[in-house]
Amino acid sequence: MLKPFLQWLAFTLAGFGALGGGYHLYLTQNPTRVLVVLDSSFPMQSDLDKIRGLLNEIGDKRYTEFSLYTEKGIVHSWRARLNADNFTFYAPRDWSRLSSLQNNREFSEATHTILITNDLAYSKPPDNWIVVHPK
Repeated sequence: MLKPFLQWLAFTLAGFGALGGGYHLYLTQNPTRVLVVLDSSFPMQSDLDKIRGLLNEIGDKRYTEFSLYTEKGIVHSWRARLNADNFTFYAPRDWSRLSSLQNNREFSEATHTILITNDLAYSKPPDNWIVVHPK
């Protein structure tokens, strides 16, 4: 009676291990790509601690690559970690440049695009973008 159970247990564990390992390999080779667009204007400086918390929360996802932009230009292309350590806020907001940046390859390769801004009046991001306001 014990031998059939042990055979079933070994077969089940091997099956689940193979499925889990295969899925891990698939996700490692085909990561989700998250593009983060960070408002780099002077008014965002007051929310710096909240923004760092948001970026850490977003950057903690497994099987994900990140690209970071501001509304003025690229900070870094696809990386395994979201890196905004040397980031500084400068100049007034300029949403007009954002539309020209959307022609860059990272925007077409992204699975998800997240815009972080404290500009509650900004309502022009594309429909598939997620807009996050630091709280």
